[in-house]
Amino acid sequence: MDMKRDQWMESKPMSDSEDEEKVNIWMDLELDPAERQKRKERQERDQDNFIRDEILDNAEVICAQMITAGGDFLFRQLGSFDAILVDEVAQCTEINTIVPIVQRGCSRLVLSGDHCQLPPTVQSEEAEERGMSVSLYARLVREGLEAKFLDTQFRSHPKLMEFSSKMVYDGRLKDGIRGEERPALQGFVWPRRDVPVAFVDMG
Repeated sequence: MDMKRDQWMESKPMSDSEDEEKVNIWMDLELDPAERQKRKERQERDQDNFIRDEILDNAEVICAQMITAGGDFLFRQLGSFDAILVDEVAQCTEINTIVPIVQRGCSRLVLSGDHCQLPPTVQSEEAEERGMSVSLYARLVREGLEAKFLDTQFRSHPKLMEFSSKMVYDGRLKDGIRGEERPALQGFVWPRRDVPVAFVDMG
């Protein structure tokens, strides 16, 4: 082993990259298999971190979960953000929503969601009793903050939208598509072809 090491150390001068490769090979010769595996994993982790840092440093938009967006890693790497957009905010707990807002120190905040749809999922009954199932968006709307209502939908069949519009949105929703743009699914036996709704027993 010592002879191999000496042969590497006494070889002719090389470039930085070649010299680094020589050191790596020499260390592999010196280390036992367990230490060699640890070193390999550490090198792979360092390479992953380098690639990740390069991507973040050059990114104009970063998508992340709430807690990740407010975590120390992103803060150390990027500091504060100019703007934060929280999508589906009505399904997020208030505390989760506050984390990136406070940690990032943004100057512009956009909350996008629908408090008339699903609320945040809270498994603890005590937490729900203490108001944890109320989203920040729902609380702001309840306190009188004016929200921009997006009145045109492009997802559902007009007949499906009609029900939601009447029962939930006081008839304010509009269609961005026509019924023929949402044809019936193929391969399914519809009870009535003129009715775009079918209830299927999954029991």
